[in-house]
Formats: sequence, C-alpha cells, structure tokens
Amino acid sequence: MSVRAESITKTFGAARALDSVTLDVPSGSLVALVGPSGSGKTTLLRILAGLEFADPDSGPIRFDDQNVAGLSVGERRVGFVFQHYALFRNMTVFENVAFGLRARPRKSRPPEAKIRARVTELLERVQLPQYAERLPAQLSGGQRQRVALARALAIEPRVLLLDEPFGALDAQVRTELRRWLVKLHAELHVTSLFVTHDQAEALEVADRVAVMNHGRIEQVGEPEEIYYRPATEFVASFLGEANRYAGSQSGTQVAFGPWKLVGSEDAPRIAGPVRVYLRPQDVEVEHVATRSPGAVEARIVRMHAAGPAVRLELALDDGTALWVELSQRRQAALALREGATVGVFPRAWRAYPATGGGPVR
Repeated sequence: MSVRAESITKTFGAARALDSVTLDVPSGSLVALVGPSGSGKTTLLRILAGLEFADPDSGPIRFDDQNVAGLSVGERRVGFVFQHYALFRNMTVFENVAFGLRARPRKSRPPEAKIRARVTELLERVQLPQYAERLPAQLSGGQRQRVALARALAIEPRVLLLDEPFGALDAQVRTELRRWLVKLHAELHVTSLFVTHDQAEALEVADRVAVMNHGRIEQVGEPEEIYYRPATEFVASFLGEANRYAGSQSGTQVAFGPWKLVGSEDAPRIAGPVRVYLRPQDVEVEHVATRSPGAVEARIVRMHAAGPAVRLELALDDGTALWVELSQRRQAALALREGATVGVFPRAWRAYPATGGGPVR
C-alpha cells in the first residue's frame, strides 16, 4: 500500500502548521518523520490517519489509487500507535488487542473464534502471550507499547502510523524496542510512518527519512543520503553533530578555518561566502611528525574514551575548537593523550551559501 500526500496545508488560526507538504511513501516501506518541535510532524501524521483534516485547498491523500482525504479513521483502515500507549486500563491485554475487531459493525465483525485466533497470533508475535489476562498497570512501559502495537495491527491496517512510539521509555528499552520494530516490520511489510525526535532512532530504523522544518519537508531520502549528503544547511545542522565554520568558495575550492581545500567535482558550485559543516568523524588525526600535506596542528584539550568511539576536543592555533571522533582502534594505534599535539585535516565537508541561519565560527 503506497501513500501519497500532495500539497497538504494545515492552519490553526494564524499559525500555519503545514505549508504545501508533498510526501511519497513507497509500499511496504518504513519512513521516519523527524524535525524540531513545531515542525509539523505529528500534524502530518494525524492528517494521514484522519484524526485531523487538511485545509480545503490541499491536494489529495492517496492510499494506492484511492483518495482518502474525506474518509474517517475507520474507513481509511489505519493503525495508530500513540506515545503514551492509550490502552484501556480496565481491560486485559487480550481485550485491548481485540478491541478494534470487536468494535466493528456487526456485518463486518469477524466471528469470535477468528477474533481470538487473531489476538493470540499477535500476542505471540509481540512476545506477550503469557500476559494475555493481565491489566496494563501490571506491565512495564515496553510491554505496554508492544500491546499498543498489537492492537493497531489487529485490524490488519493498510497503513501503520506511530507517533513517538518509544518517547516515554528509557534509553535501554528504546534500543531494544526499535530493533524489535525493525524485525517485526521485515516480517509484516506493512507500510509504516513514525514520528520521532530521536535522530539516531530514525537513521537506524527507517528505510527513508523525511526531515521537516517550519511546516515543510526539507529533504527525503535514505538514511545514508540524508546524513552524508544533506541537501540544505538545516538538514546538515539538525542531523548529527558538526563543526561549523565561516568560509568562502570559488568553484570547487573552499577556504574555511585554517584550510584551503578542493572539493569533489560533483560538489555544489558556490561563489562567495559559505558556511561549512565538518562532521567529527570526517576529520583525520595523525602524529605531527607524519602528517599529510594540508594537515594543520591542533592540541588535544580533552579526551573522552568511554563507549564505542573516542571523542576529542582539539584547539587549533587560533584557539578555535574542533570536535573529532575516532574509533577505539584508531585511538589505540595513535596512543593519544590530553595535551599532545596532532595533525588534523578534513576528509569530507559540506558547504552552503551564507545567506542566513545561525552563527558560525
């Protein structure tokens, strides 16, 4: 089931939550909507679900070839998972999952035997069969969210929508559940969209990522494309960390900080002032004695070696800070220590015309 939202606009009084948004979701894909608070992510999700309606001059919302813009939630057959579970506290886990099937009109309601078989199958799939007779209050947060997902899947939705599904959970449970969601999606292949503020979550879980800002979509693409080839300065600054510099560019030649470098032939041609984004993992670190041409000296101010990567805070000759991230293996080979002087140079960077945006170094 493919989804296409075309030129969707939504205003609340004088505030414009969505500004002519167009989004294509391929059939069977898992798409993440990310962006700062107020960017329109949840509004778009609720419009796709039928929980909100777009302004009258908006274009169609198509599920395959059907325009569902005027249909209710039930008529669209959408499964929706909320951040705070929204389970019925007085119902058992089994009855919560069965609710959508039992609430159908008599003519379309499955027989009781089929309802019980469907619920039992889903509880097995979400690994909660032993909790069927418990109440939601007797479950952990992660278990409740799995019940909420099973309830959304019980109606065999054409599209599954999730609004910050793991936002109320602690970090370890979030990590476990997002891996579980990827596995579940691979088994079911139901077209899915989920809203998240967690950039790492979006990049790890989704097939495609849509980055929103001020009611518009800035870029849509595969996680690798979004992260390494951000189309706009906002996307570069929002997804992941980056060192930012004021610079200038002529053709493919870019000057920023202490460097004058030549970019790739497919880099955007910009003439004049630019803002340059340099990700911490795109900085090469070497011993000063063996540094490559183009490398400059920097002093290690602080080193944080916990976790899978080593983070370095460096100071360039002019006092400018440079954040670098190395693998543990690379750090061990270099045997770095705080206070040491090293050679550094960028392996990759992105430049954008300096026509607004935040401050730069």
